[in-house]
Amino acid sequence: MEYKVEEGKIIVRLDRGEEVVSSLLKIIKDENLHGGFVSAIGAADLIEVGLYEVEKQQYKSKRFEGDFEIISCLGNVSRKDGEPYLHLHISFGDKDFNVYGGHLSYCRISGTFECVIGLTKSTIERMKDSKTGLNIFKI
Repeated sequence: MEYKVEEGKIIVRLDRGEEVVSSLLKIIKDENLHGGFVSAIGAADLIEVGLYEVEKQQYKSKRFEGDFEIISCLGNVSRKDGEPYLHLHISFGDKDFNVYGGHLSYCRISGTFECVIGLTKSTIERMKDSKTGLNIFKI
């Protein structure tokens, strides 16, 4: 993993074999980030995504193995109970040009991952929503 900090943003590159969620969380902790937005593209060979079932208040997960283009990985950086919180969604395509997506929980890079984290001036806080069970923005 390599990254550089510029005014208002962090530019990140992950290489083959690196994992997206843990790598970005490390940057968030190391740089003490309190708010931001993530945008990325790349290629992966192992991805696990989830779909939140609101009525059950739980995620249904699915794992994908193979060659995938990361069409888009979007999300945000915030804080919950003072701790770093990373929320990512991903869209990715396979060799037959089928596209899948969902809430990202794991992604191993097969080629590269090119990412920009845009920083906010203020802290974005989260709180537990009793109606949905989700950790939502506290505004």
